Amino acid sequence: MKSPNTFIAESNLSQDYERDAWILDTAATSHFCSKKSLLRNFRPVKNLTMSVAVGGVRCDIKGIGTVRMIFENNGELETVDLLNVLYSPRLRRNLISGSLIDQAGSTFSCKKGQINVYSKDGHKLFTAKKLNGLFCVNPRIEVNRNSNGKNVKGNSRFESVNKIKSKLQNFSTFNVNNLRTWHNRMCHINERYIIQTSKNKCVKGLPELKRSDFKCEPCKLAKSRCKSFKPIGKI
Repeated sequence: MKSPNTFIAESNLSQDYERDAWILDTAATSHFCSKKSLLRNFRPVKNLTMSVAVGGVRCDIKGIGTVRMIFENNGELETVDLLNVLYSPRLRRNLISGSLIDQAGSTFSCKKGQINVYSKDGHKLFTAKKLNGLFCVNPRIEVNRNSNGKNVKGNSRFESVNKIKSKLQNFSTFNVNNLRTWHNRMCHINERYIIQTSKNKCVKGLPELKRSDFKCEPCKLAKSRCKSFKPIGKI
C-alpha cells in the first residue's frame, strides 16, 4: 500500500534560520515540527511520508502531536493551539500551514513585509514578518510535553494549535488575560469575586484582571424565570 504524502516548499528546508522560528508557509498542506520536545500528547505514526515539492526528496513522519503557542498583542497574551502537528527530525524548520489556517475559518493578510493572522471574529492572533523571503514568527511556548507525556519547562517560541479530527481542522484560541475566559473556567461565578481574587493574588496563575463588559449567555439563561400564564378557561 502506498503511503500518503504531504508537500512543503523546498526552500523551507534549506534556508539557514533560527532553529526555534516557525515559518508561515502557504504551500504546506500540514503543520510540521522538527523538535519532538515541542509536541504535547505525542504519538508515533507509521507509513507516512513527506515529499518536498522540488527535487523529489522524501522525509519520514515519525509522529504527531499538539503544539501550544503564546503570543503577546497589545500587552495581552494570546494562546493558539495547533493539533496534529507532524513531526519529522529531518526538517530544519518548523512550519505553519497557511492552507489549514484558511480551512479553519481564520484569515490572514499580507502587507508591507508581514502577514497578520486573524481569528474568525476578526481578532488579531499574531504577525509573521518577512526574513530573506520567508515569513517567520517566534512565539513563546509555555509548557511542553516530552515523548513520555511529562511536563517540561520550556522557553521555546511560537506554537499555534490546529486540531484535526476525522480530517476536520479547528483553529482554537483563547485570551488568558480576559475576564470572560476566567468567568467560564470558574463555573460562571460573579465577575467581581474573580477580579478581587486576582488583585489579592489568591490563585496561582491567575493574572490581574480588569472589569470588562460582556454578555454571558449561560448566566442569562440560568437567571431567567418562567412566565406564568393566566388561565384561559376550559377548552
